[in-house]
Amino acid sequence: MSRTLVLILCFLSFSFHIQGQKPFEGRIIYDVEYVSFPDGMEGAELSLPQQVTMIVKGENLRIVQQSAIAGELLQIHKAGIDSVYQIFHFMQRHVLMVEPIEDKSIRFRVIEKDEIKNILGVDTRQMYLQSGTGENFYAWVDRKYLNPLKVELSGLKYLPLEYSIVRNGITMKLTARELKHEPIDNTYFMLPENIVRIRNSDLHKIMN
Repeated sequence: MSRTLVLILCFLSFSFHIQGQKPFEGRIIYDVEYVSFPDGMEGAELSLPQQVTMIVKGENLRIVQQSAIAGELLQIHKAGIDSVYQIFHFMQRHVLMVEPIEDKSIRFRVIEKDEIKNILGVDTRQMYLQSGTGENFYAWVDRKYLNPLKVELSGLKYLPLEYSIVRNGITMKLTARELKHEPIDNTYFMLPENIVRIRNSDLHKIMN
């Protein structure tokens, strides 16, 4: 077999693999494990979310976190919108903060590994994520579906069923405990009525 033919077959094989990826539609519930905290914050996990629910329809994404102290934090990212909507209750009001994706996302360089792990009946592949900020993690992904987490895991192509992130110096690991394929209505990605918009800088002033 000629070298040219081998290259063509390899290219076609790669192309078919990429084309086989589909946008995910359904919901995933992740358990949250808190791996490390900044000094002085040990034990804070008791007041932080223990589960995260992600509702996905292609590039439309709704993330719900619930904690005993802060209540519900809702994050919505709509397809084609370069901002993330964060919605929560504050001072007896429904509050909306809008943040550009470029202010929140960290782009990772992704290296695919050979290790396979079964999560909820899915044979996931291990990925090593490297960032320029020194935050390096492993993720386990379902390569049949595209990654909707373009903010937290920019650069990763596939749907993560287990991954780690850092928020405000806190390292946490999220592992899927429930995976459900189901039709998702577009109303999940609509903003609530009677909402008050606030800037991040104004919230910091109020809190301080």
